[in-house]
Amino acid sequence: MNDFSYLAGPEEWKSYTTQHPLPKFGTVSTEFRRLTNLQRYAARDAAMKALGDHRVTWETRTIPTTDCLEIPIRIFRSSIAKRRDSILIYYHGGGFLSGSISTEDPFCISLAQDSGFVVISVGYRVTPEWKAPTQFNDAWDARTWVIQNAAELELPLVFHLYVSGTSAGAFLAASVTLRERELGESHIQGQCLAAPWLCLAENFPFDPKVGDKASPVQCRDADFLPQSHIEQYGVLLGIPEELRKGLFLKTLLFDEISSIKDLPPTHIMVCGDDPLRDHGMIFKQKLDRMGLDIMNP
Repeated sequence: MNDFSYLAGPEEWKSYTTQHPLPKFGTVSTEFRRLTNLQRYAARDAAMKALGDHRVTWETRTIPTTDCLEIPIRIFRSSIAKRRDSILIYYHGGGFLSGSISTEDPFCISLAQDSGFVVISVGYRVTPEWKAPTQFNDAWDARTWVIQNAAELELPLVFHLYVSGTSAGAFLAASVTLRERELGESHIQGQCLAAPWLCLAENFPFDPKVGDKASPVQCRDADFLPQSHIEQYGVLLGIPEELRKGLFLKTLLFDEISSIKDLPPTHIMVCGDDPLRDHGMIFKQKLDRMGLDIMNP
C-alpha cells in the first residue's frame, strides 16, 4: 500500500466549506436519515428543474427478491438512445441508510441521456430496518433479474451489462461483480465505482509504513463524511457474526493472486478529503497488479 495523502484537498473545497458550512446532523440514526433525505430530495427537485427537456422517459416497477419480497427499480431510456444494446445498473449511495431511487433521478437521467444506455436504478432495502446481507442480496437479485428479463427490457439477444454505484452503492456494484466472477460467470463487462466504500472499518488494511496518513485517519474529520459516520453505518448493517468474514463485506481484500482472475474494465473516482479515498486507491493498485484495463482516478 502506498501513501495517498498527497491527494488530500483541494484548497478550493476547504474554502467553499468554510464559506458554506455543510449541515451537521450528528449521530447516524433514523432521524439522521430523515434530515439527510430531506436535503437529498431538495437537491433532486432543483436538479430536475435544471435538466429542462431531457428527452428521457422512465418507468417504475417492482422485481422479486430471493427472500420472496419485492424491491422497486426505475428504468430510464433516452428517446435518442444510441446504445440500445447496453444497460447500466446503478446503486445509490447513502451508507446503506439514506437515499432512494427517487433521489437519483437527475443523475440517472443524465446517465441515460449522455450514454444512450438503458439505466436501471435499484431501490435496495436500507438499514436499520433491513440488516446485511439484505442490501447485497438485493443488488445481486437486480443483476440477475436484468439478465433473465433482457427481452422484456427490449434488449437484443446479445447485450452489454455494466454496473455502477456511489459510496455504499459502489460497495454493492463491486460486490456483485466479484460474486459473479466467483461463480465463474462474466455477464458484467465493466464497472464504475465512485468514492467507493469497499470494506468495513474493522477490515481496512492499515499499513504501518503509511500510519496516520491513511485516509481513515488523515480524513477522519472530513466535513462531508467523517470516519465516525462510516463506522456507524457499519454498525447499523447489523451483520451476523457468521457472515463477517464473507468476501462480500471485504471486497477490497479479494485475493488477486488466486481467487479472481478476470474482473472487467473498471473506472474508479476518489475524493481527496474522504476517509474512503484509500479504498479506491488500494483497489486500483490490485487491479493494476492484475494487469486489468483501468481508468485512473
